Amino acid sequence: TAFIAEEYPDGFHGAEPDEDVVEKIARATVAMHVIHTLRDLEITGQLREGARAPSAWWSVGFGGRTWLARVYPFLEDPRAGAPDAVYARVHFEDEDSFTTLITTYEPGDRIAAFSFADEDAGVPDFEEGADLVLKVDRRTEGFRVRYRGADLDVKVRTPRAAALAALMPEKQAADTSKMLLCPMPGTLVALSVAEGDEVQQGQALCTVEAMKMENVLRAERKATVAKINVAAGAGLSVDDVIMEFE
Repeated sequence: TAFIAEEYPDGFHGAEPDEDVVEKIARATVAMHVIHTLRDLEITGQLREGARAPSAWWSVGFGGRTWLARVYPFLEDPRAGAPDAVYARVHFEDEDSFTTLITTYEPGDRIAAFSFADEDAGVPDFEEGADLVLKVDRRTEGFRVRYRGADLDVKVRTPRAAALAALMPEKQAADTSKMLLCPMPGTLVALSVAEGDEVQQGQALCTVEAMKMENVLRAERKATVAKINVAAGAGLSVDDVIMEFE
């Protein structure tokens, strides 16, 4: 039961994919994005300015790296080895050639399988097995991709959107490790400690009544109560600071 703590004292973060897999993931995600774009183009009643050609340039990036990629239209091909497979050519800006990929991915799928071949090899064959299988979740600007323990946030944007996103400051999460926050709207019905008290892990700190139920909030670690911000009987909202610790 202590394997993770002993073998991975800093936490287990999954295996880092090698360079070849990283580039395949980049090609696969921009291809999936184009599949969604092709579907979106079929929606009726759109303004002409809202449609974007699937063969336009796209910026795809994750893990501190970014590629400028172009995906040429998907086509059905009997050589794909699967009746519902389609193929496309993916070209990175700094490459002289393109890579052909085969996939059966459709919008809504949670598992995406791909086979790859370089320009000279022609169309890859799905019958020989997929080269890359990903667990995917569609997001507003790309996909959450999981591969062999690695959890990747892949962004696929227009080059203009990517350039603007690079200028956006990153919002730093507030440090709440020394605070007791209210987890739900409710009423503080009892305080079990006072300012200056030393508390132990698991010790009851206060009781919040919500939805006709009393919820006992306990200390996550050993600490000293530095300040209590509310009195018994006070109404609380989510994330209100009930008390602070030294």
